[in-house]
Amino acid sequence: MNRHTTEKTDDEQPSFLERVIFRKVELWLVGIVVIFMLALTVVFGAVVRNELQGHNKFGIAGDVALRVAEIPSTIRELKRQKLRLHADQMGKRFAGHSGWEIPDPSRVAGLDGYLLLSRVDGDKSRQIVELVDLRDFRVLHRWEPDAESLFAGLKTCPNCLLDFANWTFRTIHPFAFENGDILVKDHGSPLARIDACGKPVWVNSNMFHHATELDENGDIWSPGYIWGPGLERPADRREDYHNDTIMHATADGRTVAQYDLTDILMKNGYGYLLMGMNEIYHKDPLHPNDVQPVMSDGTYWKKGDVFVSLRNKSTVFLFRPSTEKILWLKTGPWAVQHDVDILGDGKIAIFDNGFHPDVMTAPDDVANQVMIYDFATDQITSPYLDILSRLEVRTATEGLAEFIPGGYVMLEETNFGRLVFIGPDGELAAQYVNSGSDGTNYLLDWSRYIPRGPGDMVAAAVASAACGG
Repeated sequence: MNRHTTEKTDDEQPSFLERVIFRKVELWLVGIVVIFMLALTVVFGAVVRNELQGHNKFGIAGDVALRVAEIPSTIRELKRQKLRLHADQMGKRFAGHSGWEIPDPSRVAGLDGYLLLSRVDGDKSRQIVELVDLRDFRVLHRWEPDAESLFAGLKTCPNCLLDFANWTFRTIHPFAFENGDILVKDHGSPLARIDACGKPVWVNSNMFHHATELDENGDIWSPGYIWGPGLERPADRREDYHNDTIMHATADGRTVAQYDLTDILMKNGYGYLLMGMNEIYHKDPLHPNDVQPVMSDGTYWKKGDVFVSLRNKSTVFLFRPSTEKILWLKTGPWAVQHDVDILGDGKIAIFDNGFHPDVMTAPDDVANQVMIYDFATDQITSPYLDILSRLEVRTATEGLAEFIPGGYVMLEETNFGRLVFIGPDGELAAQYVNSGSDGTNYLLDWSRYIPRGPGDMVAAAVASAACGG
């Protein structure tokens, strides 16, 4: 054998996989494959675009294509949603604090009624709603909404949640009926009524978000989105535009009306709020977060009117659905505010967040405010600024305030998982920190005060419910 020649043993022979991978391929064949892949990409993009526009010409194939295209954003969004449930995204606070704390028992002596405490249960990795008796802070009942079952098969709108997983679904601003049923939804989901045992009573497949309020007739009001069958996107709006509405539904789940907020502002001469204030185009120019019904006639409003809060315009306005007229509108001095409350004839309270982290870094001394606007004098006061500054109440997003009989005020610092009660003397009466057993703080989900009378009926109803194991 020539010494310059080597022989390969069986172990040295190329494997089948190596022969396939390193096989010589004609250039023309590579070109055909590239052209085919480009054509397939164009067709795939067209199918996805058609599905996003709501035409659904391709049936199941269109739905599958859209799901495939959403895989990267779905994974990213689910990870982000899960992390968001931790109440430390804007900084860790309240180390060593957990549950209810009463600095001075004498300060809660006049506190009465119930609390519908909506929160993330970090130990159980799910969202829960608890009925708490404020006389002794005992939990009387717990609802555990099963979003995965409630909304199975329902699609979400493009700017809503990606899915309805029990872990990430937040039970935002639940409402308790006297028979023990509660309303549940998230920031962009269908609205459901469930009984004391968590079983569905009805589901409204329209998209609701943020606050849930009932009027004097028991009808439901909430921000929502124009989305779904028969609710086509107006031709003058882009695909990613948030088509916000004022939603009006009945207590048995029927949609009464959807008022298009974009059209309302344009028709009432406030189109400038939609454009030209920041960038030229913004997909979420309004971001409504509260629709507060007027329960009785007053000097400046009538029963049936609603106050609407637009976070992204730092604007609150009074709207009359019967005529679709805006009766009053004011921008600032509140900033990215939440939660409008009617205090009496001619006065409203507004929970002022004061800043947003996407716009600026929060100053060290920032604090939320509860601003009182007086229609008679056109004056604004902030009577709780001192105590909120001392307590460092500073939720950048979300948050709410409720005025409670006996001179108490309840404030939810949603971002940091803390609930505080200010007593009639202007000092801290009680606080709740939503902390897991590992010390991690978790978000709150817009809790609600229930007066003693209605709350007693809720408590009696849930106590007699036979839910089983």
